[in-house]
Amino acid sequence: MIKHIVMWRLAREPGDIYPEKRAHEMQTRLTALRGKIPEIQNFEVGLDINRTDRAFDVVLVSSFASRDDLAAYSRHPLHQELVEFFRGITSEVRVVDYEV
Repeated sequence: MIKHIVMWRLAREPGDIYPEKRAHEMQTRLTALRGKIPEIQNFEVGLDINRTDRAFDVVLVSSFASRDDLAAYSRHPLHQELVEFFRGITSEVRVVDYEV
């Protein structure tokens, strides 16, 4: 099994302490992938409650049966649409993939 973890820091606009609306939009769009990409085994999206400078704003924790399934997910058109959308509203992203 492969765990795929992604963390995003949202771009801030002047006076924007926590871009809550954009965080919820990301959560909604990610959650909408459930059942639409068959390679996803498990999928969890969280919004940060810590809100410190060290914290990221949104996290995705997902599981795949194999590296091939993770690669298929990465190439899937619905995933690619999200990647493009997220690039426009995030300032930083971190990814960790590991075998369980």
